[in-house]
Formats: sequence, structure tokens, C-alpha cells
Amino acid sequence: MRNPREAMAWLVTGTGLLILALSAGLFVLTLVFPGGESPDAGGMLGGIAILAFLLLALPLLILGGVLFAFCERDTEAD
Repeated sequence: MRNPREAMAWLVTGTGLLILALSAGLFVLTLVFPGGESPDAGGMLGGIAILAFLLLALPLLILGGVLFAFCERDTEAD
């Protein structure tokens, strides 16, 4: 790592990608197994997966991209 800001950008982006993968997997599971005995359970899990993506993964990925942009700007200034 060249600087701490780049390390933070990788950490934030990696966390966002991990949450994205987990929420996508949960969403696919709700499509494959729609809820068993309780049909509302599948819809609720799908909603949780969508909210996890919108409220956690998407902001982290955007923040990671902004941090990477600042890293590139810092290396161009050097």
C-alpha cells in the first residue's frame, strides 16, 4: 500500500463487495426457496436483502470509489 488512504479505500470497497455478495446470495435463496410453510418469510428475506444492498453495500461502494479517486489525485500531485 502506498498510503493509509489507499488502504482505507480497499477496506471500504472490500466490505461493500462482501455485503453485496451476501445480499445477492440471500436474494437468490429467497427466489429458490420461497419460504417453505410461511410464504411471507421469503418476501421478508428478499426485502432484507434489497435493503442491505441499498443501505449498506451501495454507500460503501460509492465511498470506496471516492476514496480511490482521492488516492489517484494524491499520486498525480507527487
